[in-house]
Amino acid sequence: MHAERQQKSGAVQLTGAALPEHPLQSALGTSLFKRLLQLRVQLEQVASKDTAYDAKAYEQSGSDCPLYGHCAAVAYLVRKEFGGDIVGARVQGEPHQWNRLASGVEIDLTGDQFGLDGLTSVSDWPAEISHTNPRKVPLRKSVNKRFLLLETRLQESVE
Repeated sequence: MHAERQQKSGAVQLTGAALPEHPLQSALGTSLFKRLLQLRVQLEQVASKDTAYDAKAYEQSGSDCPLYGHCAAVAYLVRKEFGGDIVGARVQGEPHQWNRLASGVEIDLTGDQFGLDGLTSVSDWPAEISHTNPRKVPLRKSVNKRFLLLETRLQESVE
């Protein structure tokens, strides 16, 4: 199957043609890039207000950003699947989390909350997307129920 990356209200989508070049593709390698892109698409299909950080804010965001309020849950799932660390900082004044892969590349599968692509390299964020004091997020003693619900839905969607 060929895949095409399209922008739909800031979110990455797969369709039936060849995948065009993306800045992360060379940094991550085509295979890992495609796996992350596919994960993003699958997460868009299973995310909902009950897996978002703030259900009311999620509903108010509309369908323009299917992973709005899901940064921590998505970062957890990316770390679980691909390893690396979760990094957190205040982005445009709001708490936000993303991933630092073992290669050192920092990616954000929920960057469309800030008007970016749905699969973004943090190093490629424009200057107006300010973030302060990025730090590694420590592992939690227990997994948030929202994260587990999103993970369960993701697993069920691929079975």
